[in-house]
Amino acid sequence: MLRDQPNTGADVTHRLSLVKHVRMNLQHHFLIAMPSLQDPFFKRSVVYICEHNEEGAMGLIINKPMENLTVDGILKKLKIAEENRDPAINLDKPVFSGGPLAEDRGCIRHSEPLPPAFASQTTP
Repeated sequence: MLRDQPNTGADVTHRLSLVKHVRMNLQHHFLIAMPSLQDPFFKRSVVYICEHNEEGAMGLIINKPMENLTVDGILKKLKIAEENRDPAINLDKPVFSGGPLAEDRGCIRHSEPLPPAFASQTTP
């Protein structure tokens, strides 16, 4: 591939699949977009790779919070009650884009085990 040609999201996906074939695991690593990458989703992005295995990869774009969207806003949209929540926990935190590229799905990365009521909830 020529370095002066613009890259696309498909190029990034293709490169991750090539990495999989050489058995390099990028889990817990950062991918930094090259200046030539012009795909609007990945342009100027820093991606933390949360998971990378034979089934695929999942990452979060850590330098681009989604506009006007917070954890509290998502919980309200999904009608997830705040009962039994520690009021010291601030839910006014940004939400970041990531994935596999599927805008109709989401996941929550967190540092402590979720209470059973949250862990079992899924949305279509």
